[in-house]
Amino acid sequence: MLVMQQDHTPGSEATKFLCPNCGDITIRRCKRCRVFARPYRCPKCGFTGP
Repeated sequence: MLVMQQDHTPGSEATKFLCPNCGDITIRRCKRCRVFARPYRCPKCGFTGP
């Protein structure tokens, strides 16, 4: 899985949310990762999503 470091400052159009499966881990997504539907994985429960 590709891990990219992106700007997550206010106004950068990044987002963060709790894992939809376990709700324990905060997942951060940059605008580019969302636009290209790059997969992410929760390190706690293994949930994978775009």
